[in-house]
Amino acid sequence: MTPDQTRNRVSYSHSSEIISSHRLSPDIHRIRFDNPILANNTLPGQFINIKVSTTNTPLWRRPFSLHNVSKEEGWVEILFRVVGIGTKMLSQYRQGQCLDILGPLGNHFIISHIYMHSGIMVAGGLGIAPFLFLSKLLLKDKIKPILFYGVKTASEFCCLDEFADLGVSTFLSTEDGSLGYKGFITDLVRDQIDQVADKQHTTMYACGPNRMMNTLGKIALAHHIKCQVSLETLMACGVGACLGCGVKANSEKLSYRYVCKEGPVFTISEIDLSD
Repeated sequence: MTPDQTRNRVSYSHSSEIISSHRLSPDIHRIRFDNPILANNTLPGQFINIKVSTTNTPLWRRPFSLHNVSKEEGWVEILFRVVGIGTKMLSQYRQGQCLDILGPLGNHFIISHIYMHSGIMVAGGLGIAPFLFLSKLLLKDKIKPILFYGVKTASEFCCLDEFADLGVSTFLSTEDGSLGYKGFITDLVRDQIDQVADKQHTTMYACGPNRMMNTLGKIALAHHIKCQVSLETLMACGVGACLGCGVKANSEKLSYRYVCKEGPVFTISEIDLSD
């Protein structure tokens, strides 16, 4: 099965109450919503679209990866950075308020239970968002999660305690050397990949800047490791109607793949991230 075959065609519009809203750093926030239906019908890699205003400003919903989920307690979480008017408005909502959520949307990461012994997750910046949820599912399936997490400077790291509580093996990098390996996370992956994983029984999962994922694809290919990437891109409708989220396809038959309609998860061989 490939990510393209896992797209969830059933989504729901929900009015969801905020259970908690926390600022983790000056511009990074985490919100937890009460939503048992969504919590029990979603998988790592999928996303939700949130209407952040009761007016038409901004007009379009905003997409967010599902960061953490509890099926037992019926809640879902998102992790986001304030970068514009929509995310700024979202950061100002508080416990007890309700927001309209559409989801789950998109496809999800594939876990190959038959052959996998470990899953290497590589996050660049806020690309960390989907990997807490994925780690929990890997552990449930008795697959070892390994996290490579890179940021510009140490103050940008978030959720490290949650990964530590799960027992996830973690490798950190900062571009300025303030914590962990000094340099790009792709260089740390290249240096460590032979030591951390049985390559015949490993899948790589990546989320972050396109340049990072393009490099990881080359590393994975050189080491004969399957690689799935979750793309971060601007979306408007979130359901494939506006065709605003196209990425170049690695195909003679297709010019573009659309992140909301056919993704956000792709095998690295399906898309061209070289630009």
